[in-house]
Amino acid sequence: MAIRNFFEFYSGSLSVKNLSFTEYNFFIQMSYSFNPLLNGSLAVMYFPRLGGYYAGPSLNYSLTENLDFSIYLQVFSAKFPDANGIERKQTFDLGFMRFKYNF
Repeated sequence: MAIRNFFEFYSGSLSVKNLSFTEYNFFIQMSYSFNPLLNGSLAVMYFPRLGGYYAGPSLNYSLTENLDFSIYLQVFSAKFPDANGIERKQTFDLGFMRFKYNF
């Protein structure tokens, strides 16, 4: 499957048999507890065939015993062919906030 843009990259048909956008990739994830209420993490994935990466930093803060607030960022960057077949670097950024209540 040839990926031509970020929409296909982000909304691709991933399944149990097809876990990633490329045949090979490298992944690392780290997390750190800054204090008992604030945790941070960073996930990075490298896609050699696309010459690109995914970076996903996040912060999670415990507001109360049962309520957490989180911020997630997602940054994708890779080379995709344009209409003329020339590969150009494209970047796509997303951000999310979440309140999670545990009961």
